Formats: sequence, C-alpha cells, structure tokens
Amino acid sequence: MINIGRPTLDQRRKLSGLIDNESSFVLSDADKNILIDKGVVMELRAGEALIVDGEINTNVYIVLDGIMRNWFWNGDIEKTAFFCTEGTLIISCHGFALDLPSPSSWEACCSSRIFMLDKDAFMSMVNTSHDFARWCLINAYMQLAFINKKNSVIQGKACDRYASLVKNRPEIIRNVPLKIIASYLGITPQHLSYIRRKIKK
Repeated sequence: MINIGRPTLDQRRKLSGLIDNESSFVLSDADKNILIDKGVVMELRAGEALIVDGEINTNVYIVLDGIMRNWFWNGDIEKTAFFCTEGTLIISCHGFALDLPSPSSWEACCSSRIFMLDKDAFMSMVNTSHDFARWCLINAYMQLAFINKKNSVIQGKACDRYASLVKNRPEIIRNVPLKIIASYLGITPQHLSYIRRKIKK
C-alpha cells in the first residue's frame, strides 16, 4: 500500500461527489472541504490488504476508485462477504468502536485508490459538526439497507445468484477475478466456470 499524499484537485472533486452520493443527507461544501483536508490517498495493488483480520485498525476509508472486498475464513474455506465500490465508507467496527482486532479482512480486487482518515481526524468532525454526525448516521442506515437488499437479491441456486450478480453488479463481473466471485457465491471456481459456460450456450 502506497501513500500518494493529499488528494489532487480532480480527486477532491470526485470525493465531493462520492460523499454526496453515499448519503441522502448532503453535506455543505465547507464540511466536505474540512473532511477532505484531513485525509490522504492510498494506492493498493490487486490482492493487497487494506485491513487485516487479527489486527486492530481504527482508520476510516472511502473507496475513491476500484473495488474492495470483505472476506473471512469459514473453517478452511475463504468466504467473500461483500464488495465495496466507489464511494463506500469502510470501517473496521471492531477496531474503531471497540479497539479490538478485526474478524475479517478488506483487500483490493483490482488496482484501487482509497481516501484515508485516522480516527482522531474523523471524530473531530463528528464532535464539531452536527451535520457531519447526521451524515454518518444516515450513511450507516443506508449501508444496513444495502446489506438487506443484497440478501434479498443474491439468493436461490448458484446459477440464479450469478445471473443476479451479472444483472445488478456488472462492475464486479468486469473487474473481479473469478475465484473471488466464486467465494462470494459460495461455490468452487470450477462450478462457476461450468455456470458461465452454461449461460453462454
């Protein structure tokens, strides 16, 4: 993971738009500028970890571009729980709220750039801006709603789950390695290859 420094002007503009799109509550330009001034941009290669299970991570991240995944070990099987695309706020809740090691990992599925703030900088915004605190709360509600939506959309047999992913999350199909998609669907890479061949017929 490479720290490439403060956001460029283009990255600031993009972050401003992503912050607007991530919550139904719109922050003022002043609050967005204060927030963006507090962070740095990190660059990750495909497969590189942002948050590692078993380690305490208290930072706050926003995906600037690329795709991240959250994964964990289910026994001796690697299981992808969900994906994070542009604008997604990433926090290890165990580390941030409880100062405990993360039970799962976040890693880049492709070359990705992440905006990072440390906990103190983030909490200073929460403590000094009522509007920013509201933005955080509504963002949390929307993330919970998205999890519920994902559970209702990605269901059924493996072929149905894959077809739903193709329809609803084409960016995942385009940019994420098949072995990771298989771990998200709960099947082997070989089974996924069979499904893809069957659909193409």
